[in-house]
This record gives sequence, structure tokens and C-alpha cells, in this order.
Amino acid sequence: MQSQKPKIFDLDNNFSSKINSSNFKAISLKEILFYKYLIYMLIKKEFVVFYKQTVLGPFWYVLQPIINTIVFTIVFGKIAKIPTNGVPDFIFFMSGQIIWAYFAMNLQSSANIFVTNASLFKKIYFPRIVVPISTIIFNLNNLLIQI
Repeated sequence: MQSQKPKIFDLDNNFSSKINSSNFKAISLKEILFYKYLIYMLIKKEFVVFYKQTVLGPFWYVLQPIINTIVFTIVFGKIAKIPTNGVPDFIFFMSGQIIWAYFAMNLQSSANIFVTNASLFKKIYFPRIVVPISTIIFNLNNLLIQI
């Protein structure tokens, strides 16, 4: 009696091969540069969609870290008296707040990218890394506004 290999995917007998890490292609910078217009359009789409939903527009990205920094300065600088080694409390907490907000926004938006853009991935072929790149560049724009 011959032992039969177990099938990994058996949906109507369409898939029967095992996916190995050697089957994945390395990220091609040339291919990403070929889709630079798509990156530009995705950044533009995110910009329009995001700022359409806010009353304050881009001013919100200036106001939000200032409010958070004022709260941090009061709580950690005045109440907890955390030393800042000669750096003014407001600048110390503002610099940490802005960098942390950029990191957190990239992490949060990258986690949801493949769910929110599933319909786009099903329609056409393009390197999937293009969408996270466009989101990170859009968030970099927000970081530059805050600085």
C-alpha cells in the first residue's frame, strides 16, 4: 500500500501544492518604481479622504500634538517632575509625542491596509508593498506638518 501525500488545499481539487518560502519573490525596487504613479494616486486618495472628514483639515495635525504636549507637560513635567536634563519640558515632550504619533499611525494603518484595500487587490495586479509605502509616505506628510 502506497502512502498518499496530504493535500494542502483541496477546494474542488484546484490547489494541491505546498507553498514554500522559496516560492516568494524578493521585493523588486525596479517594479516599485514602475508603479510610482500608483503610489502617488494612493497618497492623493488618502489625503482627500482623510481631510474631507475633518472640520479643521490639516490644522488638526498641528493642534493635536500641541494639546497632548500641554497635557504631558502638566502631568509629567509639573506633577511627576520627570527630569529633562535641561531641555525645556514642552520641547522635550513635543519631540517624543510627534515621533511616537508617526510610529503609531504607521503601525495602525499598516495593520488595516490589506483588509481595507481587499477589493483593490482582487481587481488588478500590482506589487502589494505599494499600498503600505503610500500610507507611510502619507503619514510622513503629516509628520512634516507637525514639525
